[in-house]
Amino acid sequence: EYAANEPHRIPIDNSMSRKAVRKAYAGLRSWAQEIEEMAPALMWCVKKCCDELKRINTEFVRDQNKERNQL
Repeated sequence: EYAANEPHRIPIDNSMSRKAVRKAYAGLRSWAQEIEEMAPALMWCVKKCCDELKRINTEFVRDQNKERNQL
């Protein structure tokens, strides 16, 4: 028996009973809802990471230009 909190591990095939399919579907729906609720926080993290990468890249390019100008 698969754990309800691991719907991605529930195999669905033609031999399953309707009850088993409904249980698997409910688990997947619950899992999808959790991901949807986390989406804003995940997007915030992605944006912060992108902003930091842009900042690092800008500094790198600026430093490279300074080095070239000193040569």
